[in-house]
Amino acid sequence: MASSPKPPKPVDPTTVINAQAQANRINRITPFGSQTYGPDGLTTSLPAGTQAAFNNVSDMAGNKQHLLNNPTGDLQSALLARVTQRYQQPQGQKPQSQPMQQIGQTPVAPQWNDALSKIWSQH
Repeated sequence: MASSPKPPKPVDPTTVINAQAQANRINRITPFGSQTYGPDGLTTSLPAGTQAAFNNVSDMAGNKQHLLNNPTGDLQSALLARVTQRYQQPQGQKPQSQPMQQIGQTPVAPQWNDALSKIWSQH
């Protein structure tokens, strides 16, 4: 009787997984960016114009948050002037109503000034 051949040695699953991972490491370059594999792993990058736009949006988002936490400029000056005027009035006197155009130096609908006058006359 002839002896049957020995079955092949099973393949280590780690070897198969590593080979598949290496085969799937395909460098991709598109108009929207690129993904490249190197010795340090995956690197993703955006085209220069897209990266600049992303940086600008990120900067603006951070700047908007900063402005919310620390208001500056004309609006802050107008509000501070209004509060100062309100609390510097002698006791018992109501503050003078001032049209919004004069505070921020921008035209405003008359309804806004009417509403403001009503609010200030209640105090």
